[in-house]
Amino acid sequence: MDNNYSDLELEPCSSEQSFPTTVYEDYTTTHNYTLDTLDPQPPGMARLKKNRGRKSKNSQTEISILYSFFRGQKCPKKEYIRCKIIRGQKRAIRHALNGKIPTTTIHKVNKENEGELNYWNDFANHTIDNDEFFLEMSKTVNGPKTDGAARRKGEPVSPGIQKSFNDVFCAQYFNNDLVIENYKLYLDVIFSLMEPENLIKRFDFSCCKSEDRNHFPDCHRKWNDLKDYLKEGILKDLTENSTNDLETESIEIQDLDPLLLE
Repeated sequence: MDNNYSDLELEPCSSEQSFPTTVYEDYTTTHNYTLDTLDPQPPGMARLKKNRGRKSKNSQTEISILYSFFRGQKCPKKEYIRCKIIRGQKRAIRHALNGKIPTTTIHKVNKENEGELNYWNDFANHTIDNDEFFLEMSKTVNGPKTDGAARRKGEPVSPGIQKSFNDVFCAQYFNNDLVIENYKLYLDVIFSLMEPENLIKRFDFSCCKSEDRNHFPDCHRKWNDLKDYLKEGILKDLTENSTNDLETESIEIQDLDPLLLE
């Protein structure tokens, strides 16, 4: 017995005495985080919205390319790009048939730039060589209901006309070898000068959020990827999606570039 304590100071231990109870936390309702629940979105990239209810028809290639760009605080919609390119091609065809060299719009040509001028001449010559076909094809009424509405006023609209630049319309539009060949020549005009600032002004969306004109090496890759996708990938995707009778959402007319509206 320790000499510092007497027997009177020590209390006997009772079998009924309660001891502190160890509490074990119930983890059965704790949320388990997995790689699927964590946000994989890299910083500085437009946020990808989850599809709610309807099966997405965007290919993984299309998704990765579109979500690399910014249009305001969001990424550009695929219908916006399709509208811009198809309307632009039809307008460029009318320019070529009228002997004009465009100095505005997405396919503007710098007459002092020999490379741009050569690409335009290739496109114009192909158009003129098939003038009868392209004269009819380039009419605004030969488009979805969002095109040529004013010129259709008072006339019955065929139920077969698509409401927007959806998969069905685009698959029909590119269902011709002449159109595809002309379309690829048209893309050469647009991408004749592979400089980010030049392409930002043409497409009206950006590859980064840099506040100055100093772009990153990755910006050049993004524009090259977009060019490759528009030349080949989009045609492949439309072929695969043409068997699916589900249509994409109609593009809102206010989302379109006012310069393209006629």
